[in-house]
Amino acid sequence: MSQLELFSEATEYMYFNLERNLFQSKNYREQILSLFKKHWFKGDIEQIDISHSNDFYKLNSIIENIRSNDMLFKRLFHYPLKRTGNAEVLLFLLINNSYLSSARTSGKDIIVGNDSYEVKNCRVSRKYKSDDFYFSNFKLGNSLPLDYIINEICCFYNRVPKGSEINKLRDNADFLKIEEQYRNIAFNNYFKNNNIVFIDKNGVVQFSGQIKKEQIYIDTITEGTIKPMIKREEVL
Repeated sequence: MSQLELFSEATEYMYFNLERNLFQSKNYREQILSLFKKHWFKGDIEQIDISHSNDFYKLNSIIENIRSNDMLFKRLFHYPLKRTGNAEVLLFLLINNSYLSSARTSGKDIIVGNDSYEVKNCRVSRKYKSDDFYFSNFKLGNSLPLDYIINEICCFYNRVPKGSEINKLRDNADFLKIEEQYRNIAFNNYFKNNNIVFIDKNGVVQFSGQIKKEQIYIDTITEGTIKPMIKREEVL
């Protein structure tokens, strides 16, 4: 590739000087779409309607087509909008009548009609002595009252344990009691009232809907909080 072609490719997907508040209103949706259509997609953007959480799976075929242009996909997936997580701008563009929620609204990343969804970029992998798959590598925020749970887990090793060390405790009855306390806190304070969309690094919607309490486990402790892992109930 020539230097001219490299410069051309580097400037093809220039980011727009847009604030998050513009994505938080339907008033500016068409103007934002027009920018992306003209400068990034070079044409129309295929969109879907969401009337039920299961409709999110329809996005996978559209995102797979976008991934044929690796640079376009990466720029969309990691669009650097302040206080906005991975994939949120991508979903905003692909879902009709959607808009981003206020960044201060817990459990609500994207709004579609009267429904709200929390978008979690996650890892999908097998865990400790199991053929089951789990969603992991995400946080629930810092508002959950977890200090007691964290302190109890640290007592097993007299320090903050690694994720692999936590998994080794799964045959320990005392740890399982602590995990059950965490499960109740995470469910009642977060998952119970939120619709969750798990999307992996390739842009594949792995799950959309509500999480049951029995799916919740402790994965690791990091930055003063607990990252959960969620057991996937069915393979897509």
